[in-house]
Parts: sequence; C-alpha cells; structure tokens
Amino acid sequence: IIGVDYKKFNTRLNLNHQATDKFKIDFGVGLSNQILHSNSDAGNANNPVRAMFRTVPWEPVFNEDGSYNTDILLTYNPVGLVDKNIRETKLYGVLTTLSLKYDFTNDLSFETKGNFDFNLADEFRYDNPNFGEGRNDGGRGRAYDNKILNYNITNLLKYNLKFNNNNVLNFLLGQEAQKINESSVFAFASNYGAPGLTTLDNASVFREASSTKTASSISSYFFNVNYALDNKYFFNMTARRDGSSRFGSDVRYANFGSAGFAWNIAKEKFLADSDIIKNLKFRTSYGINGNQEIGNFASRGLYETGADYDGQPGYIYSQQTNRNLTWEKNKPFNIGIDFNFINKITGTVEYYHRTTTDLLFRVPISATNGLTTYFDNIGEMNNSGLELALNTVNFENEDGF
Repeated sequence: IIGVDYKKFNTRLNLNHQATDKFKIDFGVGLSNQILHSNSDAGNANNPVRAMFRTVPWEPVFNEDGSYNTDILLTYNPVGLVDKNIRETKLYGVLTTLSLKYDFTNDLSFETKGNFDFNLADEFRYDNPNFGEGRNDGGRGRAYDNKILNYNITNLLKYNLKFNNNNVLNFLLGQEAQKINESSVFAFASNYGAPGLTTLDNASVFREASSTKTASSISSYFFNVNYALDNKYFFNMTARRDGSSRFGSDVRYANFGSAGFAWNIAKEKFLADSDIIKNLKFRTSYGINGNQEIGNFASRGLYETGADYDGQPGYIYSQQTNRNLTWEKNKPFNIGIDFNFINKITGTVEYYHRTTTDLLFRVPISATNGLTTYFDNIGEMNNSGLELALNTVNFENEDGF
C-alpha cells in the first residue's frame, strides 16, 4: 500500500565480568529505533483502502494540468492524500540492566538486579490545506509526544540444599520494586502560511494544547521453595506480598501464593522397562494471584480542571474516594496428565477451575452525589473446563516422502 512503510533498528551490548571467583558483574544496554509511516484507517474518508472501494475506476487521479483531481469523493483524492499528508510515528527505546552477584558458598548466593527502561513515542500528523480533511482550515497539524520511564530493582537470596543426588531442596527469598513515570504533550494548530512547512510554528491558529503526567509503583516480597525427590516427586510452594499505589491506603498490600505437586509416574519401577509408556506425568496446582489493572488513581477522590467559565479556570468533582478498593483476586486450580506413548503419541488431559473474586468494576450510584459511578470490588466469576491436546507422528522417514 502506498504511503505505508516501516523501519526498525536494534542493537544491544552485553558485558560480563568475573571480578573474583565469588563476585560477578553483568551489564547490558539495548537501543532501538522504529519509524512508521501510515495512512488514516477505519471509516475515515482519508483511508485510501476504503476510498479504493468507493471510487469508480474511470476517475483520473490527476487533472490535465498535472494537479490532483479534487472531484473525487468530495476532494478526498486517495493518492493525493497519501502524497501530501503526513502520518509519521517515531519510537525510541533504551533498556539498561545491571546485575551484581556474590556467591558466599557453592549453595548460597545473593544477587541484585536493576533495570531502567526508557521509551519515547513521537507522533506527527499533517493534513494539507488544498483537499481532504484540512481544506477548510488552511491545513492542520498535530504533534504528540509520550514518554515512559520504568525503574525496576530486584534482590534475590538463593540457597540450594542437596542431601544427595536424589534429594534436592531449593530456596528463594526475594524483594522487588517498580516505579513507572509517564508524561505526554499534545498540540494542535491550523492555517499554514507556506507550502512545504509543516511544523506547528508555521501555523497561525492555535486550536488545542494539553499535557499529562502520571505515575504508579508496586512493591513485592516473595518466597519460593522447590523440592525434588528421586527425580519422580516434585513439590513447589510460593508465597508473596504485593503492594500497589493504585489501591486504597488501608488495603494497598495483599498476600498471594501457590502450591503445586507433580509425579513422574514413568520413573517408577513398574514402568521403567515399558516399551509403550515413554512419559507419564501427573500434576496439580492451586494458587492465588492479584490483578491491579485499573487507573493509577482509581481509589482516590479527585477533582479535575477544564470546567472553565468566562476565561477563569474551573474545577469539578470527578471521582469518589474508596479507601477500601483493593486487589482483584484470581484463584486457579488445575489437575492434569501429560503422556507419551511409543514416542509417537503425545498429549495432555487437563481440568481447570478459576474463581475470580473482588472484581474491579464501576458501580452505579445516585447522580445526586455529583457522579454516576465509582470503582469498587464487587462480584465473583467462575470459569472451568476440560482441555485435551493430542499430537501424533503418522509418518517418520528421514528422507521424507
């Protein structure tokens, strides 16, 4: 499709340094750049693909004097719009990582890792003043920048307790913190003074400008233990405590965890010499995890600007406080069997059941409060089913058919 292209550049550098026999340093940095040119989409009259189906094939793209034919679709000449309009998005990214690891013994180690992720989206949109969407305004220009800074730090203490080759216990104690800062700037202007000059300072009429800034953070503490016995029996247990800035100050933290068990039946003596059963594993698990996918300030009472009157700034009540707004909780349970027969028939049979409680929803309230809804934990949902997967090797020939 004309007017659509995509370019991408990625590079990464990794440095590893073994400072001593116990202390190791890892550093990495990655850079990325993407440039995308596109056309208007969906039902927009600027969409050239849509215009292709709405234009009769004998309509010429150009007039006899070489100018674009503006009698097509009320001046929305699809070829002219692609040529004269601009839809450009530039994405820039920087990802840096630093890891420090110290081995106290062969079985005990401590590791701290830090990540910094920077992302910038620079978008520009221009509609020419001669035909199409910008024809009645002397041309239109819109500029939008969005910046995201993501900071993350993780601390891990690991301990491996090996009684013998068939009896292994692994411990993990960890802490993690993340903060995300996001800001954006938008500007819209029209009535351009000279052809070919598309930046907003070449437009004479200010239409709109805005900027936003937001942030969120999450803090976690977790513990994990794995136990393997005779390479046949596997136990796993996880416990964690997560806190999110998005929730009410009184219920910001919640406790989660999981437990799992697996039995490699094929390793048992009564199946060790089987020529039919190559793998047979039973597994089951149950856990509780949380969902925090709401707005950064959904639990807080808010006023917002924009209700201006007679040139004076105005504020309106926009969100009701809910100090008890907390995590949505998912409680998945599953039990299943994985199998491999004669190395030709493999598959899985699994039953799952998920219960979701404290659902995060907007709840209607009387409009006499000044609002019609507010965020709360309400409702419960159950989801269950049976999953079957089967793979077979019907033909096996090294030379093919």
